[in-house]
Amino acid sequence: MGSLQRNYWWNKQSKRGGSFIDWNELSKPKRFGGLGFKNLRCLNEAMLTKLAWRMLTEKEAKWVQLLTARYFPNDDPLYGNIKKKGTWIWNGILRGLSWIRRYHIWEIGDRTQINVQGQWFGRVSDKNYHHQPINVTISQSTVAEYIDHATRTLRLDKL
Repeated sequence: MGSLQRNYWWNKQSKRGGSFIDWNELSKPKRFGGLGFKNLRCLNEAMLTKLAWRMLTEKEAKWVQLLTARYFPNDDPLYGNIKKKGTWIWNGILRGLSWIRRYHIWEIGDRTQINVQGQWFGRVSDKNYHHQPINVTISQSTVAEYIDHATRTLRLDKL
């Protein structure tokens, strides 16, 4: 699509010859001196990430239920192991899901209502700890029990 867009803009019928202005300059935002053309690759990644986010938040939608039954019937798509091979749309959603996995964070409020279970804490960085994921199996404990409220740090002695 990008090459079609460039060829149309420069009115090129053949691959011969050059252009007067670099495409990266033209695709800069107008406020930075460009013409504001969209980078279609980045736009596609953003739309796939939005679709993956909708899949995570709209659990009652029929299309989400269909994907759940097909690709991750017993796992959480954000943390579990899910099928890597599938249709082209599923592979696109997986690319968007990889962005969410990389950059998502939890906002947990007062920490008293969220139960801890599985690999919830991820990796703890401490020189006395061996940098392994922490598995908590007691589902009755809450996040508030593992935080030192005075220093706002994890209580490694509880872990």
